[in-house]
Amino acid sequence: MNTAAFYDLDGTLLRGNVLAHYIYYARTEPTPAGRAKRLLETAVKAPFWVAIDWFDRKMFNEHFYASYAGLSEDRLAVLGQELFDTTLKKKIFPGAPELVAGDRKAGHITVLVTGALEFVAEPVARHFGFDHWVATGLEYGPDGVATGRLRPPVIAGPEKVRWIRKFCVEHDVDLEACRAYADDIADLPFLSLVGKPTAVNPDMRLGTVARSHGWRILNLDGRTDVRHRIENAEERVGAFVHDAQRAVADGGVTLQRGFKRFRRLARDLARGRGATEAPPVETSLAATDADEPEHETTG
Repeated sequence: MNTAAFYDLDGTLLRGNVLAHYIYYARTEPTPAGRAKRLLETAVKAPFWVAIDWFDRKMFNEHFYASYAGLSEDRLAVLGQELFDTTLKKKIFPGAPELVAGDRKAGHITVLVTGALEFVAEPVARHFGFDHWVATGLEYGPDGVATGRLRPPVIAGPEKVRWIRKFCVEHDVDLEACRAYADDIADLPFLSLVGKPTAVNPDMRLGTVARSHGWRILNLDGRTDVRHRIENAEERVGAFVHDAQRAVADGGVTLQRGFKRFRRLARDLARGRGATEAPPVETSLAATDADEPEHETTG
């Protein structure tokens, strides 16, 4: 039978999140009014998105991606490549290419499985040279404009697991011999599916679970302690707030009080994510296959 290595994207292979992707699209709206409108709506809705993402990633995807309504498929595809070239490529973790190359050398089929949108994931998949990839797709109307709905399957939660099971059947893959990499507690079912799960740059909850199960924990982002992870979360929130404030200022509107509430909410959520100490981490990829034989694909 074959073996495979499955990878999450945001937070696992590169520093980023779906909100940052959308902000890029919103900031490239052709008109100042359209740009301000999209960023202002994002600022207002962000606390709600943060809250539902805490409990249900699939529900978050369905609500969040409604923001793409009205954007054309052609424009999203072009900007997807621009987003990678100007932003995402710089955010790839230094150890990520080595990680994927090591699994490929070990004989694993490499597969990117992400809830990010297809036009965001495709340039990343090409850059890493993944054998297969799957991402979430938007629904488009006859005019080629996004409706704000997602096209099944939504690659999150149970759907992510079902897609992987189906892939393994179709490609004669032994799940017990497979590897999986993810950073977030929402991907716990995904990691639990394979015989060799790895928590990469884990949030506090996933780090605690990984440690309790004896799973491998790998640090690719260079930040290992709780304080740094909280600071990193606050930096991302701060960057978002800055962008939203600038767009809102263009429209002559101020939402300082709302932004401050969002800062506090994000900080509280970050601090509530875990334990008082960081889980142990591996910082070297050299030992990835030291204790197990390399696998070769067949057929």
